[in-house]
Amino acid sequence: MSGLERLNRWLISIPIWVYTVIMGVAIIVKSGLSFAPLDASEFQNFPLPPNYWSALSYGMRSLVYGTGQTDSTTFGIIGLLLVLITIITITFLAKQALDPVAARLFILFAIVGPIGMVLFNRIGQNDVFVILGAVLITFLGMRWFPFLIGLTLMLLGNPEQTVVALSVLLLLSGIPRLKVWRRRAIAGLLISLVVFLFLSSLARSVGAKSRLEYLSDYLSNSFYAFAANLPLSLYAAFGAFWLIAAWIFVHLNRNERIWLVVGLVLAPLAVTMITVDQTRVFVGVSVLAVFILLKTYLADIKQNLDARGISSVIAAALIIVLFLPVIDIWGSDGHARTPYLWIFSSVVPQIKILILG
Repeated sequence: MSGLERLNRWLISIPIWVYTVIMGVAIIVKSGLSFAPLDASEFQNFPLPPNYWSALSYGMRSLVYGTGQTDSTTFGIIGLLLVLITIITITFLAKQALDPVAARLFILFAIVGPIGMVLFNRIGQNDVFVILGAVLITFLGMRWFPFLIGLTLMLLGNPEQTVVALSVLLLLSGIPRLKVWRRRAIAGLLISLVVFLFLSSLARSVGAKSRLEYLSDYLSNSFYAFAANLPLSLYAAFGAFWLIAAWIFVHLNRNERIWLVVGLVLAPLAVTMITVDQTRVFVGVSVLAVFILLKTYLADIKQNLDARGISSVIAAALIIVLFLPVIDIWGSDGHARTPYLWIFSSVVPQIKILILG
């Protein structure tokens, strides 16, 4: 038995919760763990948006406001709990809905990549609501009540990204196998648009600019951040999930490929190119599509690989995902945060201090 086969058998044999912890450690080692809590100024005019920014995301502000605390520590603690809840939810629902191999592959691509990087490097921000809502819709969204709960969470995280995420899902429903999502996508898109327009009006009522009014201020910087990092900008969007997307593309017919490329790639890229935080925004607008595609096609991918005599699927996928970097492109200068950078920026200086005093 080869080492790859032994690794694969071990990954299948360990409890799935242990497996998830290993994946969590893997993404933290690769991309680090950092808190980015909102500050007390976010509560200016609450529950109205602050008058200096069209802050339409109410998730973290509502939770922290409910505790009666507005300090950064509270944001951080609640944010960390939400991240852990999201990881637990991903594991539980994948375990319930998928076979053991597909479940572990889903967890691998969901955690050890851009999605996990956003979760663990923006603790205290609203992105976690979008990801948690997307998980609930993916696994439970065929029933209306869980779908509406998931949609509410996504809207609490970011109404603008939710509008795009549902638009992406509507485009992907042009693929016959994903047609089952069309009614949900249409209903979710209409609800999201109403919520977005209402919250935008609310922001305007206190003198905050709309997102469209900020567009001209950030447009050139956004294009620069995207173009200055090509082709990293494209790779950073999905990381290792590009391999899954490529497999799906190859196994679709010509018309289906058009829907996949337009929905999964072109639409999210168009939005990302006009926003400053490149990777974070791409994750927000594509995470629902990524989860649904993983849930839909992972069993087919496993079967296809088995037929080709590739049986150690989890071990091979783990090695590939661990080897491929997770890159975060953000900020108006297009800064690219590479894997393990946190070790050199945070850990190494402390070691120097201990050694040199």
